[in-house]
Amino acid sequence: MPILLPVKAPLGATPPPPVSRRVQPIHLQHTWIDYQGREWDLCSGASGVVLMAGVRGMTLPPTAEYETESASEDGAEFLGFRTLKRPVFWPAKVFTADKAEWYAHDAAWWDTLHPDRSGQWRVTNPVDGTARRVVLRCNNDGDMAFDTDPGLTGWAHYNIYLSTLRSPFWLGALQARSFIATAKVPFKGGPGGTGKAPSFWISKANNQASASIDNPGTEDASLVYVLDGPQDAGATVGIGADTTTYNAAIADGKSVIIDTRVGRVDARLVDTPDPDLYPPRTEEWFARIEQLWEAGATVFSNTYPIAYAADVDPGDSQPISISFTGSGATHIALQPCYRRAW
Repeated sequence: MPILLPVKAPLGATPPPPVSRRVQPIHLQHTWIDYQGREWDLCSGASGVVLMAGVRGMTLPPTAEYETESASEDGAEFLGFRTLKRPVFWPAKVFTADKAEWYAHDAAWWDTLHPDRSGQWRVTNPVDGTARRVVLRCNNDGDMAFDTDPGLTGWAHYNIYLSTLRSPFWLGALQARSFIATAKVPFKGGPGGTGKAPSFWISKANNQASASIDNPGTEDASLVYVLDGPQDAGATVGIGADTTTYNAAIADGKSVIIDTRVGRVDARLVDTPDPDLYPPRTEEWFARIEQLWEAGATVFSNTYPIAYAADVDPGDSQPISISFTGSGATHIALQPCYRRAW
């Protein structure tokens, strides 16, 4: 049997660090964005609210399937399905370090959860940093029974039931394109010319024939168009040959939002959003567009023809059709939809 002798490291040599057998945990980051835009960290405990084991609502949403059967054939023929609203369940702990502050903190948390005020549950992937969100409203708290006054312990466990507001899908990063009017072209003799002709300009039509927009989601996606004035009547937007035309002039400082998503098909006149919110700050810009659309005045009668079926298939890229005249701008937004949170 061989004898193994220890080998000494040379003087002055630094021994290698021990190999760690511990695996650093990685986990999804959960955030609640309430109706006032405040963010609640639901993981670290920094916000005084944490999600416990048993969270539901991140996987596939429920569906209703439609089939037909015949006495002469075995089985059933699948006709199609539709996606139902997504139920969400949060087992949550609400707590404070100072017991005297618990009641105010608990009240502030529950003020963010309301049947008629929606918020957003955002889930961030720890590997690549991508985030998806779903719009929710609160249904109830399960009629919790307290064995001990939470003010004595500084914490309480709740069973919170929520459901999606409109879309049952998780929403990914917004895809947006902006097309700004080209500069005015001076006519011969105008400023910079001989000075003998009147100062007037040739208004150039803006036509984007090579632009496209992608849908990285798992569901068909409809588009939202924002036409910023000033624009002449006859602006046309769409996907390929499926186009929508707005047949009225748009004044400077005004915008028309044309929404082609299911349940929201309309055109509404609003004040032009703050230019500081324009892309690439797409998420903030689109949130403002959503708010303005809700309060805008309908001008749907000026929108004809309208392409109801101008969708972008999942994983596809489609050419954009844009044509407008004036010194304004046109923006196109697509909200990718996913069936799961990652």
